[in-house]
Amino acid sequence: VKNIVGNLNIPELYFPKTYQVIKSCEEILLDKLPDKFIMKPTHYQGIFKIINGSNVSNGSNASNVSYLCKKFIKKTLNKTYNAWWKRLFHNILPLVEHHYDLIEPRIILEELIEDNTEYKFHVINNKVTWVRIDTNHNNLIHSNFVHKNFANLNKLNKYWRENEIKYYDKLVKPKKWNTMIKIAEQIVTQLIPGEIVRVD
Repeated sequence: VKNIVGNLNIPELYFPKTYQVIKSCEEILLDKLPDKFIMKPTHYQGIFKIINGSNVSNGSNASNVSYLCKKFIKKTLNKTYNAWWKRLFHNILPLVEHHYDLIEPRIILEELIEDNTEYKFHVINNKVTWVRIDTNHNNLIHSNFVHKNFANLNKLNKYWRENEIKYYDKLVKPKKWNTMIKIAEQIVTQLIPGEIVRVD
């Protein structure tokens, strides 16, 4: 996906660096990694482990990294995304996001982006209409919904879990907000014009 979108040559579009893509925790080559990085399964969302000096002795202990990989990531490799969530929710959760089930289970080690705020741009007819912003507060994910002009849309969303919509007053509009919108629109216009698409 990075190659496909990268070949669009969109100015100011930045990707986190990919350090390794492997099939097992035993394949990690720590000597080729920086002191800080993030590891996660390629076929899941919401499961990851941040590696830094606080959980890896001297930033170079391969056994600690392997242990953390086995503890947090390995358990996902033998299950599809939907099989995992059905196990967690006792078969009451309908099958969702089927594309995850079609991705080969692997582990990706990427550049750590310190600001972990996630922006989900919803594009209709090649134009961003609204954005969901996920922020982390005390290890809990909270979502806010904003118009492309950054106006608060939380009250219009009657279906989202009320306890997850918080901290709009603490949101800071990114300095390059308009550029981010432009990039999302360019990606859709060049790849799948006219569709309803979410660009993260």
